[in-house]
Amino acid sequence: MVELSGEIDVATAPHLSECLATLASHGCADIEVNLADVTFIDSNGLRTLAMLRQRVSDAGGSFVISDPSPMALRTAEITGLSASLFDTLKSSPSEIISVPG
Repeated sequence: MVELSGEIDVATAPHLSECLATLASHGCADIEVNLADVTFIDSNGLRTLAMLRQRVSDAGGSFVISDPSPMALRTAEITGLSASLFDTLKSSPSEIISVPG
């Protein structure tokens, strides 16, 4: 599991994208992203998550978001991405990687 914290915005989304893409390209077929400690997320952050979800799905893996913060849920609702990003929620990871915002 990848645990995100802090702000995911135009300044931090490129780093997040790079980190998550590295996981996917190194054979990590199933990725879980925990958003419980995300205090702010903008459309760039949501786009990054949506793009990774598509990449992982295209490769036959699974991409799950667990424990989205109220801020993440609200931003996804406003942008119309809540149904596609949060259709499957999960917790209880086997491995945790923290990526501070």
